[in-house]
Amino acid sequence: MDRTLQNIIRYTQKYVDPYQNCQFDRYTFNYSRDLLGEGSFGSVYRGTQGNSYVAIKILNLKLYNNPAYRQALKNEIVLMMELQNPNVVRILDVKADHQLQALCDKQDNELFLIIEYCEGGDLRRLLSHQPNQRFQESAAVAIISQTIQGLTELLHKNYMHRDIKPDNILLKQNTYKVADFGLAAKIPPKQVLRSQVGTPLYMSPQVLEYKEYTNKCDIWSLGLVLYELLFGRTPWLCRSFDTYLIEIKTKPLQFPYEIQVSPQIKDFIKRCLRIEESHRMSWSELLKHPLLQNQGRLKRQATQERLDFTILEREYLYNIQFVCSEHNIQAKDLMKQCAKTHINQQEFQNMLRKIMNSENEEVGRKLFEKFDYSKDGLISAQEFEYLFSEYDFAPLKSIAVQIIYELQAIIKIYKIPLRQLFEQLDQDKNGYLDVKEFEFLIKKIAPKLSQENIVEIFKNYDQDNDGKIRLEIELQFVLQSKNYQKLKIILNRIRETLMKKSVSVSTLFSQVDKERKGYINFKDFEYLLSKLDKLNKCDIWDLFNLFDEDGNGQISLKEFMALLNL
Repeated sequence: MDRTLQNIIRYTQKYVDPYQNCQFDRYTFNYSRDLLGEGSFGSVYRGTQGNSYVAIKILNLKLYNNPAYRQALKNEIVLMMELQNPNVVRILDVKADHQLQALCDKQDNELFLIIEYCEGGDLRRLLSHQPNQRFQESAAVAIISQTIQGLTELLHKNYMHRDIKPDNILLKQNTYKVADFGLAAKIPPKQVLRSQVGTPLYMSPQVLEYKEYTNKCDIWSLGLVLYELLFGRTPWLCRSFDTYLIEIKTKPLQFPYEIQVSPQIKDFIKRCLRIEESHRMSWSELLKHPLLQNQGRLKRQATQERLDFTILEREYLYNIQFVCSEHNIQAKDLMKQCAKTHINQQEFQNMLRKIMNSENEEVGRKLFEKFDYSKDGLISAQEFEYLFSEYDFAPLKSIAVQIIYELQAIIKIYKIPLRQLFEQLDQDKNGYLDVKEFEFLIKKIAPKLSQENIVEIFKNYDQDNDGKIRLEIELQFVLQSKNYQKLKIILNRIRETLMKKSVSVSTLFSQVDKERKGYINFKDFEYLLSKLDKLNKCDIWDLFNLFDEDGNGQISLKEFMALLNL
């Protein structure tokens, strides 16, 4: 055992009864009834000390055979014994014995940490029980403020926490407390580290890439936690290490359009989540930020005026954002291409047409009118960039769509053979997967995806609601086509046009298939679409491949009707 640990451990006598009630020194707990949680190195129980509750963390020291693990354990114990802050979970006692085999039929050399008990649980659990899995603005600010108060104690002792996340923020009698200091590191002022520790979702870019970092890594994590408390999700999705880094670097920080928050909160989060450490605010700047200084007056301050968009307009803006994200196009770059500081309505609609390769003129006109704040017939570069960069127009409930984007990235990065996986799981070889087979397929791509999310994806893309997913038409289209969102819009427009004109699919098909061959080629298909919509050749080709389910270069009436669901 590490010498430092030996110096702080005191040995006591213990007693265990036949009902698994464990009593040692002043502490009592029950192994079966009082379990709070289990981890890689041990378990945590709720115990009692007289009339008070304590948390008892039992660690198996034999699992700490790696020197780095022992060092982390030593750090946690030493640091927790140093800290005396109301917003920090305190360690009350440390005990160990070499005869625990008689105590609980386990290996000996286990360590007992007696810790302050937080009856409210962790912030992750509290967040999951909130309406829509998010906190109101005032509550979120209060939580982050108390968390910062706890972290300032570490800061004054030249520590960085390095694993700030909702799971490590606990609640006790309306007070939030920082916990789990196993990854905390003590460094002199201005010194930097390079080691990668923590939870990837909350790691700063520097930690993720093994670059040098300072205590500003904790500021990044605070920004992510506050964002999640307010919006119920993080700004960048994370299903794999590689895709998360790509998300951070290519997708701008945006705030869900559906939830309005104060300008101070947005500014605080933006300054926490600046990618370069040199641009991120310092701890002294953070502590002086208006959000923390004036949190009691936030509700009385006017929030920035938000434009109201119809559902159709928001969907259109969301699709533009998606296409720009797929092609790494920034709003400022679009304006630079115009070589102007202001653009008129025609230039604005031309820009939208370039992005989408097709454009709804009516929606484009209404959007221009709303973007034109000054009503002078012009949109400034600043107004345009603010709107496209500030807001995320994705519906908050479109979890399936968000996950699909991640699956696309994973398939691309790891070059996953989707067709091969599909054929392996399609046991009856009928070209379809039911929901159970589909779950196995997705688990091969993203093992940590929950069953609930998988079912949501399945429902979203089971086009004809028959309980089956087809490789060509549905699955491959969704998971491998970069333009699937755009093509989905085009398909909806085609359906709407057919309904308005009261034209049946078979009638339309027969007008092109004049020789009654039962199929049409690309030239026929291109002519057919010219009667319904204005599309460029690339979109027509993508649609043709989508309709051509068996890949034989022809579209049958059955294939045509299947995709249009008519």
